[in-house]
Amino acid sequence: MGRKIENQKEQSEQYNTIDLANIKRVEINSVSIYLNMGLIWNSICLVGIYKECFSKVRSSIMKGFEHQTDQMKQWEKSICSIRDTMDRTIEETYYVIRGGQDLMSEHDAYLTEVRELIADLHPIKILDIDDKVEDLNFNGLEHSIKEIKDEVKKGNRVSFKSMQEVQQAVENLLTLSSETNNTNVKSIIEGYDKKIESFLNLTLKAVDSLNMIHDFAKKTNLNEWVEQISEIMNDFLHSLASFGIEEIEAEGMFFDGEIMISIGTAPPQVAPHLEKYQVYSVVEKGFRFNETNQLIREAKVITIY
Repeated sequence: MGRKIENQKEQSEQYNTIDLANIKRVEINSVSIYLNMGLIWNSICLVGIYKECFSKVRSSIMKGFEHQTDQMKQWEKSICSIRDTMDRTIEETYYVIRGGQDLMSEHDAYLTEVRELIADLHPIKILDIDDKVEDLNFNGLEHSIKEIKDEVKKGNRVSFKSMQEVQQAVENLLTLSSETNNTNVKSIIEGYDKKIESFLNLTLKAVDSLNMIHDFAKKTNLNEWVEQISEIMNDFLHSLASFGIEEIEAEGMFFDGEIMISIGTAPPQVAPHLEKYQVYSVVEKGFRFNETNQLIREAKVITIY
């Protein structure tokens, strides 16, 4: 599986304590390992869920054709194109999140290996907490890391709230650390932020790819497929909630410039039940973290004028 995983295990065994009695010797390697491994775990879980949903969509559409037709060939070509684009995105995401390593060959085997590695990581212990340190909420760090291990052990996705709490604890070290250690802390924070950005980009593209197939089926009046794809889409969106990500409810709501972007308007006649400035349709779904309401992407909408 690679030297990277082995190195992480060695580091976790070497640095399993943050000694705040001597802040210049704070070792945050073990904390960063929890952050990175938690994100890797979430990524491979997300990919597994997405591929399962995509396979269901493709199967549903292909079964709708009783015979080989030009329309079937066109659908197959389009679906394969979307799949290939997503495969490249998945590979790029893994490359970033795994620190420059190549894409693993066996998804299930890698999932098992990461799960076992996280389970074997040593607990993080905070030593000699004084009043100054308690104000920075290091007490919650042990709980958050334990929560990450417990969720992975149960096969669940890791809540971004837990990961954000661990990240905040790392950032708090900046107020206590020496200048030399600050460089190390900042490097870890910046590297992790890039990995989070890559994960969220993968999440959004996964949603958009399924939505693209749904919208095309809708435009071609393939109502039976639309219904089936909608159910699969809803299953995928429900799965995102387990990561701490939720869709922004926009359709039928009054326009909100903080979480929506209007890209067009529609006349009142198309939806007599809606008032001016209410959302007529959602062109691109918006998302946020459900526990913090932190915005991930605005919803792009059409409103009534």
